[in-house]
Amino acid sequence: MARSRVAQLNDYRELVEYGLPTGEAPGFAEEREALAEVALDSEAQQELAFLDECAVDLLRTVGFIDACWLKDAQDQPLAHWWWHFGKLRAGTYPADRLPPHLRVIYWPASAKAA
Repeated sequence: MARSRVAQLNDYRELVEYGLPTGEAPGFAEEREALAEVALDSEAQQELAFLDECAVDLLRTVGFIDACWLKDAQDQPLAHWWWHFGKLRAGTYPADRLPPHLRVIYWPASAKAA
């Protein structure tokens, strides 16, 4: 039986709130991918955007990240940022490929050097 959109969003929230701060969130990319494939109402879209912002911020600032997370999935499109934690963490992810709400908080390596 398929999980409801509410359950999917709740599972993603748990990964962002409890997994990412510890540097371990198994299944993060898969959960985020599943959310990209479902229709969400405007309230759920806003919550997803907020959780995405938290995820990118945590990814860039948390001290420890499990090394397996930093291996980008080369077979996934760049528009699906959740498969490219290595580039995001290193600041080498092309900012123009991020959704606008994430571009605001993302600082590419080139911007840091300037």
